[in-house]
Amino acid sequence: LIQTKQYSNTIQNKRIKIGFLQERVMNYSIHNVFQQLLDQIKSNSSAFQDFEFLIYDLNWPEQGGSNITSIKHLEKTGFKYVDLHAECSESQNDTFYSIVNKSINIFHRIQNDGVDVLIGMGGRPEYNFLFTNRVAKQQIYWSHGNSFYDIDGIDSRISHFSQSGPYQINVFHLPIDFKRYNPKVDQDLIANIRNNYPKDAFMLGYIGRLIKIQDDEYLEVVSKIMKQNPHTIFLACGSGEQVYIREKVDMLGIGDRFYFTGHIDSHIYGHIIDLFLASFHSGGEALQEYVYKWKPYVMIFNNLSNLLYGNQLKKYINNIKKHQDTGHQQILYTTDELNNLLANGYLDKSNTQSQSFHTYQYAKDFI
Repeated sequence: LIQTKQYSNTIQNKRIKIGFLQERVMNYSIHNVFQQLLDQIKSNSSAFQDFEFLIYDLNWPEQGGSNITSIKHLEKTGFKYVDLHAECSESQNDTFYSIVNKSINIFHRIQNDGVDVLIGMGGRPEYNFLFTNRVAKQQIYWSHGNSFYDIDGIDSRISHFSQSGPYQINVFHLPIDFKRYNPKVDQDLIANIRNNYPKDAFMLGYIGRLIKIQDDEYLEVVSKIMKQNPHTIFLACGSGEQVYIREKVDMLGIGDRFYFTGHIDSHIYGHIIDLFLASFHSGGEALQEYVYKWKPYVMIFNNLSNLLYGNQLKKYINNIKKHQDTGHQQILYTTDELNNLLANGYLDKSNTQSQSFHTYQYAKDFI
């Protein structure tokens, strides 16, 4: 907010209007992070003296649009919510509509609102139109991982996590809300869902948009893991196109052990999956929710310089043993489990109880 005031030094004697341009409002990672930011803003009583906040929802219907329950929850926060599809599209109830006309109408709506600073996440044609035609005095791109996105009209880039790329990104940090990341869930419900799958199976899995695992290299690595460990199954949890992934896993010979769950409650399935296999695009917010259930995950890096090997790995684990790594719940470890972590793969049964350890030391070479 301080930076925004500096950006808007031409604005005198009035509250600065900040517009957040959202693709959709629904219970998925991008919106969950945004909700955290709103909670943080609400906790700052002075913020509303200097700023007025508006939430613009593109609510694009091509993949179902926004979720009404999530919208109602957002409206209860007290921030002004605007459904841009309802107001600016000529075909509100149709997936076929003119994006150009909608973008023009949105441009006029935001201009008439007098928005000083527009913060958007990019990717949609509407973003491109609004930014390149300069709808606000200051236009900020909020990167959720695409640090290479570039169009005319971007004045500054921000992100809630560090990322590499060709442009300077101002990083801000959101406090961890453990109740949000690891809420209490019904253990009987977890057991009932678990009973729908083969008994005694080791549950590999992924939670997130399926497009993130629509990757030949990722699926081939999963296939190698499952063939080397015949007691495993894989749960692909999330919404998106399944056809290509289904054809690929059938061709790889693991189709009978590969399950599509559709959109699920990540807090429930986070307790069902034994080992999260993060995609090459990382696991996003869903992975963070999983990690804060003190569960293990595997991240495959293309940049081997990010990995821990040999003495580095030993030092990392020794720090945990000595309580020097406060980011872990050390009490959940045993010496035997940590030593076993060094000697064996993560599919060893004893490792399933080694809570919250990170998996930086494993890469494609390990497979």
